[in-house]
Amino acid sequence: MGEINAKVLLENTADRALHEGGFLDEARIRRTTVELVADTGAVSLVLPQNVVERLGLTTRRTVIVTYADERRERNARSPVR
Repeated sequence: MGEINAKVLLENTADRALHEGGFLDEARIRRTTVELVADTGAVSLVLPQNVVERLGLTTRRTVIVTYADERRERNARSPVR
């Protein structure tokens, strides 16, 4: 599998929905730009804790994630756009 390096803008999906519903100003949507490496075979996104906090993401469900160094963690956050 290959990998792609990219600079992407992420935003809190719940904030976007509130904005589209007229409940939140565009300027208050939590966003951040990050440099990332994407594995072309990946099916999910793993974000560092500081990015999760900056976006204000909440835990929606629990999943087990195994990293390349065999570490395992449980967590899954709100969707990002």
